[in-house]
Amino acid sequence: YQLGKLQMMTGENKIGAQLIAEARTIAEDTGARELTAILSDQALALARINELDAAWQVAIDAEHRAGEEGNDFEHWSALQTIAQIHNQRGRNQEALDTQLSAMPLARQLGLDDVMAESLGHLGSYLKELGRYEEAGEALQQSLAIQGQGQGQPNYALSAATRNTLADMYINLGNFEAARENLL
Repeated sequence: YQLGKLQMMTGENKIGAQLIAEARTIAEDTGARELTAILSDQALALARINELDAAWQVAIDAEHRAGEEGNDFEHWSALQTIAQIHNQRGRNQEALDTQLSAMPLARQLGLDDVMAESLGHLGSYLKELGRYEEAGEALQQSLAIQGQGQGQPNYALSAATRNTLADMYINLGNFEAARENLL
C-alpha cells in the first residue's frame, strides 16, 4: 500500500494503482482496518489513470464505509475524489456541490494542508463555472493557509493553486496578475 502511494507521488500512477489494488485484495481478505484508507487511495489512483467508472465505484464505496466508521479524514478524501471525477467528466456543478459537501469535514479535521487543498479545489471548480470572484477568494485563502504552515511546504499544492489563479486571470484578461502567479 505504501509503495503504491509512493509510486503515485513520483508520477507512476498506473503502477501505483496496481499496487494499491493488490493491497486492497489483501486488506479485504484479512479484514485489515486500513481498508477504507486503501479504498480512498485506490479511487484516486484510478481517477489519475482515467479509469473513471472504476474510480467512481471505489470512491462511493470508500465514502460510505468512511461515513459508517465515522472516519472524517477518509470521508473527506473520498469526497475529494468524487468531486475530481465529476470535474474530469465535465460535470462542473456536481464537482462544486461535492466539494462544498467536503468543506465542513475539512474544517472539522482542523489540518492546514487539508483545508488548503479543499479551498484550492473549491476555487478551481468555481473558476470552471465562471464564478471568478468566489474562485479568487478561495484560491487566495488556500495560498494564505499554505504560507502559514509549519515545516516543509507542499510545492505541488502551491503550484496547482497558482496555476489555477493564473488561468482565472487569463480568462479575465488580467495578464499581469496571471504572469505573477505563473512566475
